[in-house]
Amino acid sequence: MFTNLSQNSILYILETKDKPKLVNGTVVNVSLPRPQFATFGQSMDSVVDIIATVDGERREFKKVPCNTSIANFGADAFILADSKEAMTAHVTAALQTSKNIVNGYDKHKELIPMYEAILEELNPVLKADKEKDRAIQDLREQVSELKQLLIDMTGNAKTN
Repeated sequence: MFTNLSQNSILYILETKDKPKLVNGTVVNVSLPRPQFATFGQSMDSVVDIIATVDGERREFKKVPCNTSIANFGADAFILADSKEAMTAHVTAALQTSKNIVNGYDKHKELIPMYEAILEELNPVLKADKEKDRAIQDLREQVSELKQLLIDMTGNAKTN
């Protein structure tokens, strides 16, 4: 729990902006817990602000939830954990998610035309648009073939 951190505790920070990168920080100060005003329908939680030294620089982590061991600051592109175990669990889950995506690529690639056909069945306007696009593409291919045929014919006439 982030409330259990004290000066010189280790923080684990997973930078997620471009490529995942793990960095450690040393806690300098943890504020006293204060209520985080919730939006309608959410329970009120307590938060702390943490100041840590990360790669020789002082960094502030604001509004860190008190009663968790890991916090996702998605908008700021990092994950903060108070223990190696919490970060290990998060990275393991992220790895599994990536593996599932890669392993499901072929299946989902096959599903795309099936879903498109179902959408066309459900929406006649979409089906008409797709048929129009196919007809236009066929016409473009025919015009291209005619152009090539004319080029070949005029080229052969000049050489004879």
